[in-house]
Amino acid sequence: MQTSFLWALEYERPVERETYYEQTNIMYPKRFRKVLAVWEDMRAAGVADYMLLRFHEREKTVLNSRLSGIVRASDVLGADEGGTLYLLLIQTNQTNYRYIKERLYAYGLEFEWVNEVGK
Repeated sequence: MQTSFLWALEYERPVERETYYEQTNIMYPKRFRKVLAVWEDMRAAGVADYMLLRFHEREKTVLNSRLSGIVRASDVLGADEGGTLYLLLIQTNQTNYRYIKERLYAYGLEFEWVNEVGK
């Protein structure tokens, strides 16, 4: 069992390096777009929903630090090819937006609710 655990850790390290910017939980654009595409498909099928927020902050480590502890583990931070940072709020819709907005504004975060990455 211990060997299996160690193998899993060895596998996870390279995957994390290919998925997230160093020292953050922010996904690289290619990976983020794949995750978003899955959620778009689920939304179209009527089995899930999400909201996408675009941040004014462009410094990855700053945003990562500021969002640490105030977003759910299921939510996904990502970047587009131009360096713009996004938060994919899983199983969230416009009826929850007021509460999300209040909470993030209370932490001094500036953002917009958008429908797609890069627009």
